[in-house]
Amino acid sequence: MIPDPFPTEGVDFYRGRRVVVTGATGLIGSYVVKLLKESGAWVRAIVYRREPNEFTKLADEIRAHDLSGAYEVDRAVRDSGIVLSCAVITGGIGIVATDPLSYVGPATAITINTLHAAAQAGCARFGYLSSTTVYPASEKPVVEGDELAGKPYSLYRGIGESKRFLEKLCSYYHEKAAIACAVVRPSGAYGRFDSFHEGTSHVIPGMVNRALRTLAHEPFEVWGDGEDVRDFVHAQDVAMGLLLAVKTVSDASQFNIASGVGITTRVLAEHVLHAVGRESRIVTNPQKPSALKVRLVSIEKARTLLGYRPTISLEAGLRDVVNWRASL
Repeated sequence: MIPDPFPTEGVDFYRGRRVVVTGATGLIGSYVVKLLKESGAWVRAIVYRREPNEFTKLADEIRAHDLSGAYEVDRAVRDSGIVLSCAVITGGIGIVATDPLSYVGPATAITINTLHAAAQAGCARFGYLSSTTVYPASEKPVVEGDELAGKPYSLYRGIGESKRFLEKLCSYYHEKAAIACAVVRPSGAYGRFDSFHEGTSHVIPGMVNRALRTLAHEPFEVWGDGEDVRDFVHAQDVAMGLLLAVKTVSDASQFNIASGVGITTRVLAEHVLHAVGRESRIVTNPQKPSALKVRLVSIEKARTLLGYRPTISLEAGLRDVVNWRASL
């Protein structure tokens, strides 16, 4: 097991509180469990198909539940005060293009079931992990409220519309059931426990996999023209943003959570190769799928109202991902 290089002091608000984390083996849910235990919380980790990882195992209780069924969700959230909904069905641009229905409907149902069960159980607080797919295409950093300016980007329409609906549902349940809700919209999250499957991985795990397989004399391929601009944020920073939002607000306010720094996919490839220890020549492949040319988000609202500060640099985060992946 690779030691954790990013310990925190946690968030004291959670000390002694009973918290349920769904999706506790996922990219962000795993770090949520870690931060809650560093905060002194009692944690129930809800898992499904993936085996518990080293962060999931920090939980006080690990339970397997299929959240697509109402009875299972009721059992999952019972006897808790806070529910953090991190269970998603995710995939990179490949699955969005080839199988767009596979993770929209099921993921929406899971969140609806979890929110309803939390309200029915009398839970005090609910945190929802949304995404920046709610925003329309924009060349400038998007701010909370820009989702009202138009439809989600066409390739992300299904998941974007689903996330918009679920955010509104959080607001409705706050109004009608008096459950405090908070919503965070992370940008391109990365870290340990991501999906590294070649057909469904996001850009960073996909690059890390290819870099680890690339020999020093071989070229390294970047999908698209290498000029797509993204904001990549470490999953632990996203988890911290979620904990701060749930602590601070109750009215289903939304917060962008990101690093605040944009980077092209070509420069990202340079960082990944450096982390792996390769000096390969970078080549681009415009025949491979790419999406928006620019996706940047403003984090000023989270900075101002939550005290959110990204703490893990891309260089340090990539080193940890590479070391962890290479150890498997």
